[in-house]
Amino acid sequence: MEGVICMPKAKDTVERKIYFDKKEWEEVCRRAELTGKKPNKFVREMSIFGEVKYYDFEPYQTMVYDLRSIGQNVNQIARVVNSTGSIYERDIRDLKAEIKKLEGVFDAYFKGFDYKVIE
Repeated sequence: MEGVICMPKAKDTVERKIYFDKKEWEEVCRRAELTGKKPNKFVREMSIFGEVKYYDFEPYQTMVYDLRSIGQNVNQIARVVNSTGSIYERDIRDLKAEIKKLEGVFDAYFKGFDYKVIE
């Protein structure tokens, strides 16, 4: 076939065909889409583990933003310490405050961490 690149299969790979009727395949595709996985990966995980866990990270985007902000503040303090060779008491207080903020962010966001099981 011209224009098609076929990747060689791993030597320990076993290929099996399974058949779905149209309704079954639509349901597989619907469930796979819920998890953000491709249907073949969804079917593989279901057949091996009996369930597919889906983690919705959308609610945690704010936390990621907060963590990046805190990380940038800590990096700024570290740069000053590395360039001057000394640290000021104010910097230590700021760093402790950032760590407290970080603890609060983790507590608030991961307290209700949950996942959905797609069966």
